Amino acid sequence: MRKAIFWHTALAVLQTLTGIFLASFLLFHLLGNSVINFGENAMNSYMSHLDKTTFLIKAGIWLLGIALLTHGLNGLRIVLRYFRKTSEIPGFLDDTKYRNSFLWYVHFSAGLLIAIFVAVHLALAYFGEKESVTTVELIKKRLQNDYYFILMNLFLIAVIFHACYGIRSIFVKYGFLVKHQRKISIILLILGIIFTLLGMNNLMLYGGG
Repeated sequence: MRKAIFWHTALAVLQTLTGIFLASFLLFHLLGNSVINFGENAMNSYMSHLDKTTFLIKAGIWLLGIALLTHGLNGLRIVLRYFRKTSEIPGFLDDTKYRNSFLWYVHFSAGLLIAIFVAVHLALAYFGEKESVTTVELIKKRLQNDYYFILMNLFLIAVIFHACYGIRSIFVKYGFLVKHQRKISIILLILGIIFTLLGMNNLMLYGGG
């Protein structure tokens, strides 16, 4: 029993840490892509700078890939345990009310959508066109496809919702700032709307809209 509690606790903490890492990357990625607001030259310069820091970029990609895989598979394990009504760890991550809410179902559904979107995104990045064009030109060309544009907007909404609700669940599960959870939810809602609008604006600029 003690060994089982240890492993379930370790996996729960791992889910939290990978979630925080991925949310941090999302913020960095959104702000980085917002350079497009200063024009295509500024964006190409930004991407060129990232390309020059080869070791850091490669290390970051590996960390991101490992975090995505770990978070996704562990998240699937958590969802399966929930639907199988497997009892949670005594005294840790209790079945609080948020797990039975409509938003919690949307949360893990968004996670499944993200897994599909990431697979499509990576497939296009590695197996897409290899012609010699700038990063902005390539992105613009892809976003001119209405289906891809809609897909990326849905991806954006799913990711931001999943991240914001995931952060909220961390406060709930670990009992942080219990008396201020309503305020935290409102703050996360506002931030989620701001980042969604920012991301959609970026997509419009990339798509030449």
